[in-house]
Amino acid sequence: MLIASSAPKIDRQQSYLTLFEQGFSVMSLLFFAGAAEPLLGGNLSLLTLARYSILMLSGLLALMRWRSTLRTVHHGALIWPLIGLAILSVLWSRSPVDAMDSIKGEILQTTTFALYFASRFRPREQLRLLAIALGIAALLSLFYVFAIPSVGKHLSGKFAGAWRGIYNQKNTFSAYMTLTLITFFVLSSHNERRLERRLSQGFLALSITMIILSTSMTGLI
Repeated sequence: MLIASSAPKIDRQQSYLTLFEQGFSVMSLLFFAGAAEPLLGGNLSLLTLARYSILMLSGLLALMRWRSTLRTVHHGALIWPLIGLAILSVLWSRSPVDAMDSIKGEILQTTTFALYFASRFRPREQLRLLAIALGIAALLSLFYVFAIPSVGKHLSGKFAGAWRGIYNQKNTFSAYMTLTLITFFVLSSHNERRLERRLSQGFLALSITMIILSTSMTGLI
């Protein structure tokens, strides 16, 4: 009786943890997609806090499933020498301090999250979570274009009128919208769920439109 009564509680806890991990992954992907800066008002302290929070939570969650994490480390053996080389580059860098800051603020963070993400979710789940994050970034960009055009568009200079969404420059915006296009193209092409397929097609059309309106050859090529 004790075992039977505790089973639903364990299932609920597991469900809550899964929801947390999915939400954390989406928020982290949004951070990597450049959506954090406008949402946090460019506050450097908050951005740094978010950066190291992702690092610590990713590491903790990876340790919670250490067997799966070790399998992922083993399967990705070819990439570790490249990461090691990037870390060792501090030895011959012209600016070792800047190189070390980059390692602590970029390489360590992204590598830890990628290790957790790859070990926790199956490829199909990864694609869906990435689609959610990129979809949110696309909608935020659309909001900024129409609600805050001083941020969402280039209003002066040779790029006047070009869309840039939540990003500082139209080429960056176009590059992320190209990634959004690819992600939703794959989802719309290999999805048996009608609603998801329709949503994917909608975001696919939106990303194409945004690439065109960015007037950036980065996305058009």
